[in-house]
Amino acid sequence: MDTTSDQERLLAELEYLRRRVAELEQAQAALEQQRLEQNTLLNAIPAMVFFKSRDHRYMRVNQAYAQSYGKTIAEIEGKTDWEIHEPHIAQAYYDNDEAVMSSGRAVHNVELPIQRPDGTPGWLSEHLSLIHI
Repeated sequence: MDTTSDQERLLAELEYLRRRVAELEQAQAALEQQRLEQNTLLNAIPAMVFFKSRDHRYMRVNQAYAQSYGKTIAEIEGKTDWEIHEPHIAQAYYDNDEAVMSSGRAVHNVELPIQRPDGTPGWLSEHLSLIHI
């Protein structure tokens, strides 16, 4: 067993791992910067904006969306309509989303019920587009 070549090999592996960790840290920092920029842009939009997964979970919402329901972004993201809305509202949202997801076509000016933060009922006009991610 050649201890010098073993040590050199281990040092080379260690150096490779150090470089790889530095690359991963840079990539992570770039992703965090990108997410910060996206959040800034998303929350600068005064209209209600959301992204849902195929299983109807909210992936992202903007501040305007959360505020319109009297909730925080964290209280909405990761949940379904059934977990955050009254059943009749959740069903209306689900049906509308499912129609768009199934057909692959956008819909515009669909009137949907809303329950305001103070508990009073209202209506909103929704425009849905399908984005494949």
